[in-house]
Amino acid sequence: MFLGIEVIWDAQVKSFEEIDDKVHIHFVDSTKHQTEVVDLLIGADGAHSPIRKQLTGDTVRSAGFNAIVGWIKKEGNGSNDDLFEHELINNSGVLVSGRNGKK
Repeated sequence: MFLGIEVIWDAQVKSFEEIDDKVHIHFVDSTKHQTEVVDLLIGADGAHSPIRKQLTGDTVRSAGFNAIVGWIKKEGNGSNDDLFEHELINNSGVLVSGRNGKK
């Protein structure tokens, strides 16, 4: 629990429903995760989100972009200082994006 917010890890949402100002979340594996009743559901579940699909009926369409995001720990002994030389990295992370090799 972080700042009073419970995060449910390693769970796949099958569906949800809003009942009396609460969100009832139903999971694919009901033996691992029972139905949860919560105040707020955040769908941070990627491009093929069942949460977004249920809300909007949206189908996934490629925009033709790829992105790789990550964090790099700066070593105290300076052994990886060269990774932090670019001004956009700013000593903490990296973002690389491109157009899937298409022009």
